[in-house]
Amino acid sequence: MAEHKLRPMTELDLELVLSWRNHPDIRRYMYTNHQISMHEHHAWFSDAVARPENSLLIYECYGEATGFVKITRGRCNEILPNCQERRWTVAG
Repeated sequence: MAEHKLRPMTELDLELVLSWRNHPDIRRYMYTNHQISMHEHHAWFSDAVARPENSLLIYECYGEATGFVKITRGRCNEILPNCQERRWTVAG
C-alpha cells in the first residue's frame, strides 16, 4: 500500500468531507462560514464533479483519508501570463 496518495473523491466521502468543512477551525477560513447541511454539500458536490475543469481529490496517508484537495483548471493565463495549461490525472 502506498504511504501517501491522492484519489478521486466519491459520494462515499461526502459525510467525512462535510465533517471537515463544518469543523470550527476550518469553517472560519471558508468563503462562507455557516454550517453546511448535507443537502447543500451534496448540491455543491454534484455541481463540482460535473465541471470538467475541477478535480476533487482525497489525500490518503497509509490508507486513511486525511485531507481534501480541489484543483480548478482554466484560469492559468489570467494568473500567470506565461503559464501553459496542464492536464492533471489521478492514479486510482
